[in-house]
Amino acid sequence: YITTITKPQIEKLLKEKVAYKMELYLRKQWHDIDLTVEEGIKTLSMLSSIKIKTGENVILKIPQPDEQCKKLLKRIDVKIPNANNFIPVCYRGKSGFAKMNIRCNGNWKRSDVNK
Repeated sequence: YITTITKPQIEKLLKEKVAYKMELYLRKQWHDIDLTVEEGIKTLSMLSSIKIKTGENVILKIPQPDEQCKKLLKRIDVKIPNANNFIPVCYRGKSGFAKMNIRCNGNWKRSDVNK
């Protein structure tokens, strides 16, 4: 028999493979911490940046991780950027949407605010 696989099925298989490899990596890195991979991801999901819009101004706030999050992030070698290194500059583009340039450690990155 010749089996044909559709594009959505291939995409699903690739996503599952990547998720499985990520889980194996996290399990290996966190093996001596008394936490499952699912619990570790739930703990890290509490960290998220907060974007506050007031008119045309945008403030990006990055919370500081607690001790458990710091331990998990250190094991997988992930560093949270310091919010003081970000200097947001807002302007209106040709399309009328607000654009924002973010300066981080001397490098400029462009992002659309109104996406």
